[in-house]
Amino acid sequence: IMDRIVHSSIRIELQGESVRKKMYKKT
Repeated sequence: IMDRIVHSSIRIELQGESVRKKMYKKT
């Protein structure tokens, strides 16, 4: 169960980074 939570949290962080990069590119 812990592995799943850690994996999901890491995935969310990676998604946030990609979104931030896209926002910076747009700006």
